[in-house]
Order: sequence, then structure tokens, then C-alpha cells
Amino acid sequence: MRRKNHLWLLFGLLLLVLGQSGHQSLAAIYKQVLPDGSVVFSDQKEVGATEIDAPTTQGYHTKPLHRETQADRTKRPQQSGKPYKTFRITTPLDEATIRENAGNIEVNIALLPGLDQKAGHRIALTLDDRLIRSPSASTHILLKNLNRGTHKLQALIVDNQDNTLMRSPVITFHLFRFSRLLKPAQRP
Repeated sequence: MRRKNHLWLLFGLLLLVLGQSGHQSLAAIYKQVLPDGSVVFSDQKEVGATEIDAPTTQGYHTKPLHRETQADRTKRPQQSGKPYKTFRITTPLDEATIRENAGNIEVNIALLPGLDQKAGHRIALTLDDRLIRSPSASTHILLKNLNRGTHKLQALIVDNQDNTLMRSPVITFHLFRFSRLLKPAQRP
């Protein structure tokens, strides 16, 4: 019983202290310019100090969250096709270094559930932010004769009107190709 009383007493003191801390910001603020030109601000009135109008404390008020109602659900357009739980490029791996003199890169895409072709969904690829392959239903794609260097690859799911429905995460890979400009190291 005593322990409960102590807890209530501590809780009450905590509320009192927290309640008073908000009122301290309402206290007057005084400005004083010293003979050497330095400025001193204080909550105590000193000789030669003038009271200044301090701006009110800054606050942030959030908007209430909108809870979706049954009326909102009926207004929402129905999704065509199945939602895709997994959509990512599995080959090449992100940040992979590939040595391929012909510049051919095999791209594999993980897609679960499978592509909804009845809804007109297709897969397109972008390389360095440019569409490089017209949309198709294949999740295994061979890119031919790519230039050496670093590339960014992304897969897109598009509909019949070529509207983008979903994007995979962008992966980066580095393609090394043999160059005639590079001479083999000579052994001494």
C-alpha cells in the first residue's frame, strides 16, 4: 500500500515539473548591451536591460490520419490483375563485375506470382534509364553487345497501353570487355 502511494506521489511530482517547464517559456526576456558592445540576454532584469518581445515557441501540428471507409473502397478503381509480391532482377547481381568479351549479359527476373498475361501485363527493361527492350512476357532475357563500363538495369511491368505498373529495384553492374588498346603485361 505504501509503495502505491509513493508511486502516485512521484507521478504527481513528475506532472507538476513537466507542467511548469512549459510555463517557463512565457517568462520575460531582457536584453542588455554591455560597455564593450557585447549583448547579454537574461530572464532577470538588470540595470540598463530592456524587455524584448520573444517569438512564441515553434510547434508542429499533424493532420489527423484518414481512415479508409467502405465508401472510399468502393470509389477506388479495381486493380487489373494480380498484385506481384516479388519483382526483382536476380541475374546479374547488384554491383557484380562481369567479364564478357562479346558483351552479352543474361538477365533473369524473379516474379511472384507469375505474369498476368490475361490483363496484358508485360516486362520491359531499361538500361541506363533508356528503354532497351520492347515489352514481352519472358523473365529470361539476353542482352547482346553491351558496351564496357558501369550500367544501371531496371525491369518494368507495363500494361497494354505501356503504362508502368511496377518497377524493380535498380541494379548496377560492371561489364569488362577485352580491348586491343590494352597490351598484355610483359614479363622480364
